[in-house]
Amino acid sequence: IAVLTTRAGSTSTYWATCLAWTLAQERQVALIDMDPSGGTIADLLQLRDPATGTLGGRSIARIWGGANMPISTADIASQALAHMSRPNLRVVPGYDQSYGPKISDLLLPMREALKMMPDDFVICDLGQCLSYPGLSEPSLEAEEISNAFSRVFVVVRDDPALYARTIETLRAAK
Repeated sequence: IAVLTTRAGSTSTYWATCLAWTLAQERQVALIDMDPSGGTIADLLQLRDPATGTLGGRSIARIWGGANMPISTADIASQALAHMSRPNLRVVPGYDQSYGPKISDLLLPMREALKMMPDDFVICDLGQCLSYPGLSEPSLEAEEISNAFSRVFVVVRDDPALYARTIETLRAAK
């Protein structure tokens, strides 16, 4: 399941986290923070070690070696952190203090691994990937997202001032 938005700050992270949290009551869930603008799921779920303030070196950034370097399910699992209050939930933290690649570059080497994950649900927060700064062809991003996920949720913030931009972004993505 992919969760994305057309604009930063429109709550894709919150929505994806709530969905994963709820499903993990009874099912095995992997929540992967793939937001190219930086990860915040680990902070939202308070996964940082209180003593060190770190994630123990775990991050989606640790497994992305470039568009031509395949990513395995073992690679993804090696970056997952368990949540103490939700034993069925594993979380792969996002990019920490840096920006990641555009979503299509990350999904190409990772697509097969996502399909092979042993969890009942794999939920990926893609952030504002269709309006990522410097992105020239949102339709190619949307195509790669559609190829990688069986379900895609676009979170639209209920703000009339943002509707025109949201519709424009979704049209560009086709």
